[in-house]
Amino acid sequence: MSNFKGFHIQVLHPADENTVRSVFEKAPLYFQATKQRLFTEADVTQVLGTDKPNFNKYTFALLDGEDNAKGLLDILQDPNESSRFKIEWLVIAEDVVEEGLDELLEKVAHQWAKDDGGKQFDITLPKGYEAGVSFWKKVGYEVTQEDSENVTLVKAI
Repeated sequence: MSNFKGFHIQVLHPADENTVRSVFEKAPLYFQATKQRLFTEADVTQVLGTDKPNFNKYTFALLDGEDNAKGLLDILQDPNESSRFKIEWLVIAEDVVEEGLDELLEKVAHQWAKDDGGKQFDITLPKGYEAGVSFWKKVGYEVTQEDSENVTLVKAI
């Protein structure tokens, strides 16, 4: 896929465990903020697994010019409401987190969904993950639901 600041996007498949693991290893602060722990192999399986039979699942890696994994995007399309997509994971390696690559992956998600008939994206985050909520608001998402544990944000495509 397209090139941006020397980075490119690659579609991931179930056999790409090492790519997912590589991104997760480079983002311990993300896991501390969202899960209050470091990543586990169960997280890798969740990203690449086929345990979501009611959804069409798309996973992308953001690679640098030397094909080192620096980011991950995982989105789901609801087959019962095919115009609705959900961002499951957007993780950026800490050494490149300030380069705007999260916004690049968000744009990739939107374009992918739009090309597939998408009209809406949502993401649910832990309520205490203020940096994440702030990012999603900055790129146009609005809070639609909030409870004691989570915040759900939505954006029209």
